Amino acid sequence: MNHSGASQPGTSSSLIPSKYRFAQVRVNGVKRKLVFTDSSEKPRKEDVDPKTIELMSHFFVSQGLPLKCAREPTFINLVRYLNPSHSIPSPFQMKSFLANSSKKLKERPTAHFTRGVGPLCLTLDYVGDDQKFLVYSIHWFEKAFERQNIVCFWRLRLRDIRDSESLLLPARTSVDSISYATVKFDSIVLPSLEAYDLVVRSRVGKRYYVCFHHYMTMFVENVMRIPELAKGLDQLNNLVCFIREHSQFYTLFENIKKARNVQFDLPITKRGERWEQTFMFLTKCLALHDTFFEYAEEAGYQNYISNMMFNYLLYFQRLLQQCVNISRELSQPHNSISQVIPKINELKTFILGSKRRYRFQNTVEESLKYVFENITHDKSHFLYEIASLLDPRYAYGKTFSLEKWLNIERRASEEFQITSEDSDLITVHQRQKVIKDNFEMYRQMLELGVEQSENPFQWWTECHKAMKFLSEVALQYLACPATTVNASYYFGKGGKFEHLCDRLSFKELDTFLINAGMHQKYVGKGFDNNEEEITPELKESLENTANRLHVRRVFIPRDPTLRVSQFFHNLKVPVALFPVKVISNPSVIKKPPPPLESDSQADEALEEVHFLENKVKIEDDPLRAPPMRFTVPLEDKPTDLALRCLPMLSEVKNEDLEIADNGERLGKLYDEALRFARLL
Repeated sequence: MNHSGASQPGTSSSLIPSKYRFAQVRVNGVKRKLVFTDSSEKPRKEDVDPKTIELMSHFFVSQGLPLKCAREPTFINLVRYLNPSHSIPSPFQMKSFLANSSKKLKERPTAHFTRGVGPLCLTLDYVGDDQKFLVYSIHWFEKAFERQNIVCFWRLRLRDIRDSESLLLPARTSVDSISYATVKFDSIVLPSLEAYDLVVRSRVGKRYYVCFHHYMTMFVENVMRIPELAKGLDQLNNLVCFIREHSQFYTLFENIKKARNVQFDLPITKRGERWEQTFMFLTKCLALHDTFFEYAEEAGYQNYISNMMFNYLLYFQRLLQQCVNISRELSQPHNSISQVIPKINELKTFILGSKRRYRFQNTVEESLKYVFENITHDKSHFLYEIASLLDPRYAYGKTFSLEKWLNIERRASEEFQITSEDSDLITVHQRQKVIKDNFEMYRQMLELGVEQSENPFQWWTECHKAMKFLSEVALQYLACPATTVNASYYFGKGGKFEHLCDRLSFKELDTFLINAGMHQKYVGKGFDNNEEEITPELKESLENTANRLHVRRVFIPRDPTLRVSQFFHNLKVPVALFPVKVISNPSVIKKPPPPLESDSQADEALEEVHFLENKVKIEDDPLRAPPMRFTVPLEDKPTDLALRCLPMLSEVKNEDLEIADNGERLGKLYDEALRFARLL
């Protein structure tokens, strides 16, 4: 046996080069092997450093990586590069460490909460079908106005959640593993109304809230069910599926995209996914509107969206953009329920401030009022209002009128007198004076100005000495987050740990999750690191298309190859206004189109001025969005053209339309189009 063989450096095998060597010598005529020490060989540490085992174990579990990744050649090469003599722990060593670590975590509290320093808050969320995973975050204060948090994972044993104990027991044991039955939370944030109904009677918390993102999702889903918007989204989905159906369809799209110098790719359909992904899909499709329209013309695709539908979807895209921005802001680590009502008011202002009015906007406004009514008018609305009052970023601002703010202040003062912990130490008159003086000082401090990016906890830390009573009360109301921790980010489709759930045994998975949760950061619902951002090119393309199509109901482009002077000069010749295709067999009169099935279809047809009889088709240049279509009727009645183009021409001038004679129909049409073009 060759004892001098060596394995590759950087592993924990016993065959790594040893400091011992063997020599054959002859003793009394007999060959023997003697062991000697090679002084030139550096001594090897047979045992891996325990700190190395700990750090590597924490790294692998925190990132959702299997422990066997420690044996991947690329990882070994990285360690060799950083430290050639460093030993890498084996998967068995790391597994043993994690087992011992999880046992210790179960025996001692993970949230180092000290009573009397500040409130204790809990947010929880769960995800999964047959196998559900519970994710909860505990928020507390180690020092005044320094909010701490931990995130914990728990595998639920049952398929259905039928009692509050299965949701609350893991969190209570994380605070106190022995006397967990005595643990009470000042605030509990639940992921849905169903979970709220399940937990609200548990008497484990003083105040209960529903996650803000739950209400936002309800609102967006209601808007997505509006017939006009649902139809437009389906048309875009169908076109994308059509392009991806065959290679020749996709090749045609790529050729058109290349000719237009479009840099972004065809979006991927997201049917049934989260509404944030629908927002990205819609944004990309609208930015590709010019390309899609040309593709539909070339491929003979008949079911692409009209320009009026583009305007509908553009309104919806901008509304979704507002919802995404608000959701992301309320998912940041330092979010608070104090932001909820100001953000609802911000969304309401955006909806009511729209310059264009569509027939479905009343439905949007009603949905906003209906969904957020539980926050703005329910029994808990006063808690949200007080929290906003005590947040220096929003207090006495544009969220409410000054009279409303002063009314909230008066009601808050009465509430503070009742709930004050030192009520036995001072008289009622003294307490009233302290509260009044604190609010006066608060208003004076706010006049100095507060940035929207200001951390309210840091602000109150700096003002604690000047307003001691009010700062302590503010801590109680601002401590509660507005959103729950996001379980889908970890265990949803494509989540950070989703790929491990079916690969590990229950025992191994539980050990993995207990250790992994301790190294996660609290991120509220509404934020996802994997979400794609809108690139500047995508934004610019969408804005350019929107500026052309969102100005008027009817869009008549000029020839981009002509200068403005040439354009108006050539208008003397009818074909110079815009290219016109010759109508084949103009003497043949086709049957009129069938009647529209509903009033909404009739309204849309009137808005779009889009008739399906024999028509003069306006061809658009490849760099512009497609124009609206209109029809030149070929019946003998001289008033058909004027009457059917009346909606379009009423956009051009305010005076009554003069009825044209039969021989002057096309000339009258071009004159009106010229007048419209000059207005543009």
